[in-house]
Order: sequence, then C-alpha cells, then structure tokens
Amino acid sequence: MFLVHGAQVDFRTSFLGSTLSTQVPQEQSIGVFLAQRDIDVWGLDMRSTLVPVDTVNFSFMQNWSYATDIHDLSVSLAIARSVRGLSGSGFGKMILLGWSNGGTIAYAYVNHETRFPKGLRHVKGLIPVDIALKYSPADQPLRPDACKRAAGLQGLLEAEQ
Repeated sequence: MFLVHGAQVDFRTSFLGSTLSTQVPQEQSIGVFLAQRDIDVWGLDMRSTLVPVDTVNFSFMQNWSYATDIHDLSVSLAIARSVRGLSGSGFGKMILLGWSNGGTIAYAYVNHETRFPKGLRHVKGLIPVDIALKYSPADQPLRPDACKRAAGLQGLLEAEQ
C-alpha cells in the first residue's frame, strides 16, 4: 500500500504519528498497524514538507502545483514497485491511499494514469480518506469549493497533455 499525506503535514506525522509519542501505543499508527499485518507500506513526503522551516525566499516553489505532485507521486510509485520487485516482494501494482489533500492528489493521479496502457500503470486500487468526490444534497455548501478544486485540477491535467 502506498500512502499519500495531506497538506501541511508529512508522512511521519500522518501515518506514523504514534511513533512520535510515548503516550499512545505505536500500533495505533496506520503505517505500523498495516505493517504488523504483513502489508507492505510505502509513502512519500511531498516537496512542500521538505522545505526548511527557516526558508525566507520561496521563489524556487513558484512553479510547484498539483501537476508537480502528480509527477512526484508517479516517480515514487515507480521506485517503490522497483525496489519491491528487486527485493523479492514482487512488482505488483499497489493500493493508493490518499488522506485529505493527499486524497485529492490520489484522485488526480489515478485519473492521469488512465491515459497509459494497463501494463504501465502503478495503481490497482484507490482508497480516499477524509476527502469526498461527490456530495449529498445535504452538503450543498461544500459543493462550490469542490467544483473549484476539480476545475483547477482539470486545468492542470489538460495543460500537462
């Protein structure tokens, strides 16, 4: 399983949070929980989480976008599958779990991947967590924001083609 964290947090705080605390059992982290059940756990830190806290000039980030995140995810999935294969765990496709903004990136990535032949795809299943693709009529106030995000992502994907 390949895990993609949300905005303003990294892989460790998102999926290994209990390993950072002495107050809760380590197995309460989803990454540890899955690994203890023989699920191969992979993930990445998005570029934004790697920017040093004392950075004052952010000009190097001006071209970063969802397209950048999709590219980084694609490379990370390819590396994970290659390492798994070379280490004897098989080259099989992975389940992609995206949490919060990571869910948005995961949706965009699997949409992007549909343009490739099945043999070149990295994902066999998608688990979006804490992110919705479709809202019920009762959640009407959330719909305009979701439509704005979708339009922005669609524009990025079309620009990439």
